[in-house]
Amino acid sequence: MASFDWVKNLDFSKPLDISIPLSNGENNPRAFGISHPVFSAFQGINFVGDVSKGGACNVTNIFFSPHGNGTHTECFGHLGIGCENQDFREGFGVQDCFKIRDAISVFWFKALLITVQPSTVEQGSVQRYICKSDIENSLIGSMSGFKPEALIVRTLPNNLDKLSCDYTNLNPPAFDPEALEFLCDQSILHLITDLPSVDPENDGGSLAAHKKFWGENYAARYNATITELAYVPNCILDGFYGLNLMLCNLEAEVSPSRPVLYPYL
Repeated sequence: MASFDWVKNLDFSKPLDISIPLSNGENNPRAFGISHPVFSAFQGINFVGDVSKGGACNVTNIFFSPHGNGTHTECFGHLGIGCENQDFREGFGVQDCFKIRDAISVFWFKALLITVQPSTVEQGSVQRYICKSDIENSLIGSMSGFKPEALIVRTLPNNLDKLSCDYTNLNPPAFDPEALEFLCDQSILHLITDLPSVDPENDGGSLAAHKKFWGENYAARYNATITELAYVPNCILDGFYGLNLMLCNLEAEVSPSRPVLYPYL
Protein backbone atom coordinates (compact mmCIF):
# COMPACT_ATOMS: atom_id res chain seq x y z
CA MET A 1 0.00 0.00 0.00
CA ALA A 2 1.29 3.45 -0.91
CA SER A 3 2.58 5.64 1.89
CA PHE A 4 0.67 8.84 2.64
CA ASP A 5 3.25 10.33 5.02
CA TRP A 6 3.58 13.31 2.65
CA VAL A 7 0.04 14.39 3.56
CA LYS A 8 1.26 15.37 7.05
CA ASN A 9 3.25 18.21 5.46
CA LEU A 10 0.24 19.89 3.86
CA ASP A 11 -1.28 23.11 5.16
CA PHE A 12 -4.93 22.12 5.57
CA SER A 13 -5.82 25.66 6.69
CA LYS A 14 -5.31 26.97 3.12
CA PRO A 15 -7.51 25.01 0.69
CA LEU A 16 -7.33 26.21 -2.92
CA ASP A 17 -10.47 25.24 -4.80
CA ILE A 18 -9.83 24.91 -8.56
CA SER A 19 -13.34 23.83 -9.55
CA ILE A 20 -16.01 26.02 -11.14
CA PRO A 21 -19.30 26.32 -9.21
CA LEU A 22 -22.34 24.95 -11.03
CA SER A 23 -25.20 27.44 -11.07
CA ASN A 24 -28.57 27.90 -12.69
CA GLY A 25 -28.71 29.30 -16.19
CA GLU A 26 -26.11 30.90 -18.43
CA ASN A 27 -23.57 31.92 -15.79
CA ASN A 28 -21.59 28.73 -16.38
CA PRO A 29 -19.04 27.52 -18.87
CA ARG A 30 -20.39 25.11 -21.45
CA ALA A 31 -19.12 23.22 -24.48
CA PHE A 32 -20.23 21.14 -27.46
CA GLY A 33 -23.61 22.88 -27.68
CA ILE A 34 -24.82 21.26 -24.47
CA SER A 35 -27.62 23.21 -22.80
CA HIS A 36 -26.95 25.32 -19.72
CA PRO A 37 -27.85 23.83 -16.32
CA VAL A 38 -31.44 24.20 -15.18
CA PHE A 39 -32.31 24.46 -11.47
CA SER A 40 -36.01 24.26 -10.65
CA ALA A 41 -38.17 23.60 -7.61
CA PHE A 42 -39.71 20.15 -7.28
CA GLN A 43 -43.48 20.25 -7.42
CA GLY A 44 -45.83 17.53 -6.23
CA ILE A 45 -49.61 17.33 -6.06
CA ASN A 46 -49.80 19.18 -2.75
CA PHE A 47 -46.23 20.36 -2.39
CA VAL A 48 -43.89 22.94 -3.90
CA GLY A 49 -40.19 22.79 -3.05
CA ASP A 50 -39.72 26.55 -2.84
CA VAL A 51 -40.23 28.49 0.39
CA SER A 52 -40.72 31.71 -1.58
CA LYS A 53 -43.84 30.11 -3.08
CA GLY A 54 -45.23 28.83 0.20
CA GLY A 55 -43.30 25.57 0.44
CA ALA A 56 -42.11 24.26 3.79
CA CYS A 57 -38.59 23.81 2.44
CA ASN A 58 -36.53 24.15 -0.72
CA VAL A 59 -36.24 21.00 -2.86
CA THR A 60 -34.26 21.62 -6.04
CA ASN A 61 -34.23 19.59 -9.23
CA ILE A 62 -31.01 20.03 -11.21
CA PHE A 63 -30.63 19.09 -14.88
CA PHE A 64 -27.16 19.27 -16.41
CA SER A 65 -24.56 17.31 -18.40
CA PRO A 66 -21.24 16.95 -16.56
CA HIS A 67 -19.20 16.74 -19.78
CA GLY A 68 -20.25 20.21 -20.90
CA ASN A 69 -21.47 22.09 -17.84
CA GLY A 70 -18.49 22.66 -15.58
CA THR A 71 -15.67 20.93 -13.77
CA HIS A 72 -15.93 17.18 -14.27
CA THR A 73 -13.80 14.06 -14.03
CA GLU A 74 -14.05 11.23 -16.52
CA CYS A 75 -12.68 7.71 -16.68
CA PHE A 76 -11.89 5.03 -19.27
CA GLY A 77 -15.60 4.36 -19.76
CA HIS A 78 -15.83 7.68 -21.65
CA LEU A 79 -14.46 5.78 -24.64
CA GLY A 80 -17.11 3.07 -24.40
CA ILE A 81 -14.84 0.64 -22.57
CA GLY A 82 -16.21 -2.00 -20.23
CA CYS A 83 -14.80 -3.60 -17.11
CA GLU A 84 -11.44 -5.34 -16.95
CA ASN A 85 -12.84 -8.74 -17.86
CA GLN A 86 -14.68 -7.42 -20.93
CA ASP A 87 -13.40 -7.16 -24.48
CA PHE A 88 -12.94 -3.47 -25.32
CA ARG A 89 -13.68 -4.15 -29.00
CA GLU A 90 -17.30 -4.88 -28.21
CA GLY A 91 -18.11 -1.27 -27.30
CA PHE A 92 -20.16 -0.47 -24.22
CA GLY A 93 -22.81 2.24 -23.95
CA VAL A 94 -23.60 4.55 -21.07
CA GLN A 95 -25.26 1.86 -18.97
CA ASP A 96 -22.57 -0.82 -19.27
CA CYS A 97 -19.28 1.08 -19.61
CA PHE A 98 -16.61 1.31 -16.92
CA LYS A 99 -17.76 3.64 -14.13
CA ILE A 100 -15.99 6.56 -12.47
CA ARG A 101 -16.79 5.21 -8.99
CA ASP A 102 -14.62 2.19 -9.81
CA ALA A 103 -11.72 4.20 -11.22
CA ILE A 104 -10.67 5.86 -7.94
CA SER A 105 -10.46 4.25 -4.52
CA VAL A 106 -8.27 6.93 -2.89
CA PHE A 107 -8.75 10.66 -3.35
CA TRP A 108 -5.46 12.23 -2.28
CA PHE A 109 -2.57 12.66 -4.70
CA LYS A 110 0.81 14.34 -5.00
CA ALA A 111 0.24 17.02 -7.63
CA LEU A 112 2.22 19.44 -9.76
CA LEU A 113 0.73 22.64 -11.19
CA ILE A 114 2.26 24.09 -14.37
CA THR A 115 1.22 26.94 -16.66
CA VAL A 116 1.53 26.71 -20.44
CA GLN A 117 0.79 28.79 -23.53
CA PRO A 118 -0.95 26.70 -26.21
CA SER A 119 0.61 27.20 -29.63
CA THR A 120 -0.18 26.61 -33.29
CA VAL A 121 1.87 23.61 -34.40
CA GLU A 122 1.03 23.67 -38.11
CA GLN A 123 1.31 26.70 -40.34
CA GLY A 124 -2.11 27.98 -41.30
CA SER A 125 -3.87 25.79 -38.72
CA VAL A 126 -6.61 27.28 -36.57
CA GLN A 127 -6.12 24.61 -33.93
CA ARG A 128 -3.82 25.40 -31.01
CA TYR A 129 -2.23 22.61 -28.98
CA ILE A 130 -0.40 21.96 -25.75
CA CYS A 131 2.60 19.99 -26.99
CA LYS A 132 4.90 17.51 -25.32
CA SER A 133 7.66 20.13 -25.25
CA ASP A 134 5.36 22.49 -23.32
CA ILE A 135 5.12 20.13 -20.36
CA GLU A 136 8.19 17.89 -20.59
CA ASN A 137 10.77 20.21 -19.02
CA SER A 138 8.47 21.26 -16.17
CA LEU A 139 7.56 17.68 -15.36
CA ILE A 140 10.93 15.97 -15.74
CA GLY A 141 12.77 18.77 -13.96
CA SER A 142 10.51 18.44 -10.95
CA MET A 143 10.50 14.71 -10.48
CA SER A 144 13.80 14.28 -8.66
CA GLY A 145 12.72 13.14 -5.22
CA PHE A 146 9.05 13.98 -5.67
CA LYS A 147 7.16 12.11 -8.34
CA PRO A 148 3.69 13.60 -8.88
CA GLU A 149 0.69 11.37 -9.47
CA ALA A 150 -1.42 14.24 -10.79
CA LEU A 151 -0.66 17.10 -13.16
CA ILE A 152 -2.68 20.32 -13.28
CA VAL A 153 -2.22 22.29 -16.50
CA ARG A 154 -3.28 25.95 -16.43
CA THR A 155 -3.46 27.55 -19.88
CA LEU A 156 -2.76 31.12 -20.94
CA PRO A 157 -4.39 33.53 -21.22
CA ASN A 158 -5.98 32.86 -17.86
CA ASN A 159 -8.83 35.22 -17.11
CA LEU A 160 -12.22 35.16 -15.42
CA ASP A 161 -13.96 34.53 -18.75
CA LYS A 162 -13.21 30.84 -18.19
CA LEU A 163 -15.84 30.79 -15.45
CA SER A 164 -18.67 31.38 -17.91
CA CYS A 165 -17.28 30.91 -21.42
CA ASP A 166 -19.43 29.22 -24.06
CA TYR A 167 -16.77 27.22 -25.92
CA THR A 168 -19.21 25.92 -28.53
CA ASN A 169 -17.79 26.48 -32.04
CA LEU A 170 -14.82 28.44 -30.66
CA ASN A 171 -12.33 25.66 -31.46
CA PRO A 172 -10.53 25.97 -28.09
CA PRO A 173 -6.98 24.65 -27.57
CA ALA A 174 -6.40 20.94 -27.01
CA PHE A 175 -3.56 18.57 -26.16
CA ASP A 176 -1.37 17.07 -28.83
CA PRO A 177 -1.79 13.28 -28.46
CA GLU A 178 1.99 12.93 -28.11
CA ALA A 179 1.83 15.09 -24.97
CA LEU A 180 -0.68 12.76 -23.32
CA GLU A 181 1.27 9.70 -24.41
CA PHE A 182 4.23 11.26 -22.60
CA LEU A 183 2.14 11.71 -19.43
CA CYS A 184 1.06 8.08 -19.68
CA ASP A 185 4.71 7.01 -19.99
CA GLN A 186 5.55 9.12 -16.92
CA SER A 187 2.81 7.38 -14.91
CA ILE A 188 0.74 10.52 -14.40
CA LEU A 189 -2.60 9.04 -13.35
CA HIS A 190 -4.71 12.17 -13.03
CA LEU A 191 -4.69 15.08 -15.47
CA ILE A 192 -6.56 18.30 -14.65
CA THR A 193 -7.00 21.00 -17.27
CA ASP A 194 -9.02 24.20 -17.62
CA LEU A 195 -9.87 23.30 -21.23
CA PRO A 196 -13.29 21.85 -22.12
CA SER A 197 -11.61 18.78 -23.61
CA VAL A 198 -8.13 17.37 -24.09
CA ASP A 199 -9.09 16.78 -27.74
CA PRO A 200 -10.13 19.34 -30.38
CA GLU A 201 -13.79 20.30 -30.53
CA ASN A 202 -14.06 18.89 -34.05
CA ASP A 203 -11.77 15.89 -34.46
CA GLY A 204 -14.11 13.56 -36.32
CA GLY A 205 -14.62 11.50 -33.18
CA SER A 206 -11.05 10.22 -33.02
CA LEU A 207 -10.44 11.29 -29.37
CA ALA A 208 -6.75 10.60 -29.99
CA ALA A 209 -5.47 12.43 -26.90
CA HIS A 210 -7.94 10.65 -24.59
CA LYS A 211 -6.82 7.31 -26.01
CA LYS A 212 -3.12 8.09 -25.63
CA PHE A 213 -3.61 9.04 -21.97
CA TRP A 214 -5.57 5.92 -21.10
CA GLY A 215 -3.11 3.74 -22.99
CA GLU A 216 -2.25 3.03 -26.59
CA ASN A 217 -4.57 0.40 -28.05
CA TYR A 218 -6.70 0.67 -24.91
CA ALA A 219 -3.99 -0.66 -22.62
CA ALA A 220 -6.43 -0.24 -19.75
CA ARG A 221 -5.21 2.41 -17.34
CA TYR A 222 -8.43 1.89 -15.44
CA ASN A 223 -7.27 3.97 -12.48
CA ALA A 224 -6.41 7.05 -14.59
CA THR A 225 -8.75 10.06 -14.88
CA ILE A 226 -9.06 13.28 -16.85
CA THR A 227 -10.61 16.36 -15.25
CA GLU A 228 -11.72 19.14 -17.59
CA LEU A 229 -13.15 22.67 -17.23
CA ALA A 230 -11.30 23.42 -14.01
CA TYR A 231 -10.15 26.95 -13.23
CA VAL A 232 -6.86 27.83 -11.49
CA PRO A 233 -6.75 31.48 -10.36
CA ASN A 234 -3.58 33.41 -11.14
CA CYS A 235 -2.87 33.84 -7.43
CA ILE A 236 -2.08 30.12 -7.15
CA LEU A 237 1.60 29.69 -8.01
CA ASP A 238 3.06 26.88 -10.09
CA GLY A 239 4.59 24.13 -8.00
CA PHE A 240 3.78 21.14 -5.83
CA TYR A 241 0.57 20.61 -3.89
CA GLY A 242 -1.54 17.96 -2.31
CA LEU A 243 -4.65 17.29 -4.39
CA ASN A 244 -7.98 16.19 -2.97
CA LEU A 245 -10.09 15.08 -5.95
CA MET A 246 -13.71 14.88 -4.79
CA LEU A 247 -16.30 13.05 -6.89
CA CYS A 248 -19.92 11.97 -6.68
CA ASN A 249 -20.51 8.24 -6.21
CA LEU A 250 -22.11 7.78 -9.64
CA GLU A 251 -22.72 4.72 -11.78
CA ALA A 252 -21.55 6.68 -14.84
CA GLU A 253 -18.37 7.30 -16.82
CA VAL A 254 -18.19 10.87 -15.49
CA SER A 255 -18.88 12.87 -12.37
CA PRO A 256 -19.03 16.55 -11.53
CA SER A 257 -15.95 17.09 -9.42
CA ARG A 258 -14.27 19.45 -7.00
CA PRO A 259 -10.46 19.33 -7.10
CA VAL A 260 -8.92 21.20 -4.17
CA LEU A 261 -5.21 21.91 -3.77
CA TYR A 262 -3.36 22.20 -0.46
CA PRO A 263 0.05 23.91 -0.27
CA TYR A 264 3.00 22.44 1.55
CA LEU A 265 4.02 23.89 4.89
